[in-house]
Amino acid sequence: MADETQQVVDLNGKKTASKTIKKTQSCWFFVEEKTSDCYVWEFPKDKNIFFEIDKVCYKPKQETSPESSKHTYPVLWFKIKGLSSGETTLELEQVKPWEPKDTRKPLSTLKLKLKIEE
Repeated sequence: MADETQQVVDLNGKKTASKTIKKTQSCWFFVEEKTSDCYVWEFPKDKNIFFEIDKVCYKPKQETSPESSKHTYPVLWFKIKGLSSGETTLELEQVKPWEPKDTRKPLSTLKLKLKIEE
């Protein structure tokens, strides 16, 4: 998945993060979901001139603890590709997607500051 033009960034447990990539670069990011509580990460719907979300996929992660059996939960992976130079913030919210947007409260918010360089 990663080559010299791609990198991987773990966003788990973070409220804010920052990353600098070049216009020609792509970068993979990943963060765990709380689907057992019906929460999923939601991307903003507006377009951005500095980057595009090139790919989105889910991969399972398994964990075993002494107190319980094996648990599998999804990990959201998304790939950002730089388009033009500049700085912007991508804000993801962990929400119950069926709740009305004007009344729902996110479980958590993640702000990813992106700097795209020549």
